[in-house]
Amino acid sequence: MIKNVLLFRIDERMNHGQVMISYMKKYPAKQILCIDDATAKDAFLSSIIKMSAPAGVTIDVVDTESGANLLKQGLGAPSIVLAKTPLTVKRLREAGADVGEFIIGGIADAPNRKRFYKSIFISEEEMDAVKGMLAEGVSIDVQIVASDKRVPARTLLK
Repeated sequence: MIKNVLLFRIDERMNHGQVMISYMKKYPAKQILCIDDATAKDAFLSSIIKMSAPAGVTIDVVDTESGANLLKQGLGAPSIVLAKTPLTVKRLREAGADVGEFIIGGIADAPNRKRFYKSIFISEEEMDAVKGMLAEGVSIDVQIVASDKRVPARTLLK
């Protein structure tokens, strides 16, 4: 378990209304850590994400390497961690971050993706990453919004 991580969520949109409204009520974090290589390189997008922070909450946008280093140290405040895809979690784990649990939320349909659960779509590569992490003992659930019941990802595999 990583110190001060209240929730680790996969959400392609990173920080948006569902996180700010429903998840912040359930997990009263003081920090949101967004981990994504492309987003971290995009100064404009990073600044928009950071500006969406509610009062008293900081948002940091970092690349995977920096995210792994932060997670290995443990976070300094109660936090929600967001990543865009399960591939990021796989890379974080490969870099030594002990991500033992996460939920899969919003991942949109795309030409290389298939429906995984309701409005969640994942590619073959993402599916392989999920299967691999499940085999390693990582607890992975699917939950679109905080009020939904969590569905174990293992039960959705075909």
